[in-house]
Amino acid sequence: MKDKEGNRFLIAICFVLVVGCAGLLVAGCATEPAGVPEPQEIVETQGHDLDGFPPPIPHDLEAKTDCLVCHREGELGKAPKTPHPELTTCRQCHVLEEI
Repeated sequence: MKDKEGNRFLIAICFVLVVGCAGLLVAGCATEPAGVPEPQEIVETQGHDLDGFPPPIPHDLEAKTDCLVCHREGELGKAPKTPHPELTTCRQCHVLEEI
């Protein structure tokens, strides 16, 4: 008899934990994560847009280690201004254009 009561107690505790975790998961999905920047104006990509992929890098990268030197404000020639200067690991999304 004692085993049945112990099992019921464990089942009740597990049920409460599962329902509580599910509630937290649902509540967390309904809100925006902290620190996500607001979407910015879309910048035209000079015809390089490939169905949602970021535009490729149309130049070599020899001795160029900081993309934002030229692309933060669209400086130094014809470098297009980046729409997301807070993202600094450019090669994570952008790949070299095959010529």
